[in-house]
Amino acid sequence: MSDLLDSMQLAINDCRTAIDNWNSIKSHYDEIEKYFDPRKIYCFKKEDLDWIKPLNENDYFLLFPGIYDEKMVFIVAPTDSTGNVKRLDSYRCLTSGYLDKDLQLYENSSVLKPVTLTKDFQFINFASQEKDLLSADDPTLTIADFSEGLNLWVEQSMDWFSEECNNHNGERIFKVFNVPLADLKLDTDAEKVYTFFGLKESLLYNMLVPELYFVAENSQGTMLTLNSGEKTGNTSDLSKPCPPFCNKVAEFPA
Repeated sequence: MSDLLDSMQLAINDCRTAIDNWNSIKSHYDEIEKYFDPRKIYCFKKEDLDWIKPLNENDYFLLFPGIYDEKMVFIVAPTDSTGNVKRLDSYRCLTSGYLDKDLQLYENSSVLKPVTLTKDFQFINFASQEKDLLSADDPTLTIADFSEGLNLWVEQSMDWFSEECNNHNGERIFKVFNVPLADLKLDTDAEKVYTFFGLKESLLYNMLVPELYFVAENSQGTMLTLNSGEKTGNTSDLSKPCPPFCNKVAEFPA
């Protein structure tokens, strides 16, 4: 596999193996270091969005981290009406890669000049503003939150992995993300949804917690201006990692 953003259809047995591969190294920092690059992201393409739309029967779907063909991946798992993962012959698999162009970010529909996120994760035309203290349990995402969380991930994620491996045997490292289907903007003309990692302080668990940020783009390469929580923008985050947020999170089919 290359370092380009890509996706594929993966047989259920290969998905299980990929997920098991990830879970088997979570207590070994030297192994995690081989596979994790803080600047790599994921991308839902049109075929991925078209695939999950008719299959998902719940407000949420699941993303399972895995290692396939010596590369970090996300297994996209649709859920049924009860929240369990649907048993399918195969699933979409997103491969990690580097952002290959600048993105324009809109926080609300009245913004005349968007913030630019460059390929090397610099935020241009962005003025940081004072904001209320947020915890990882607060789903509202602003560009300020996105910038802070993404920068924390780039700067501190490997230290976070090291701390979790050395002091907690990897038991608190995520094995799945619970993601609202709304983050994929399926009711719009979205052609791509870029997926970024971030870090945020959880007041509930008194620890840094990974999260995922989603940025939607249409076929003209224009970043969409969409509802996101109580705000209007093309960035969103309501994802919950398990652990620590494991209440009623389903397992991948055995």
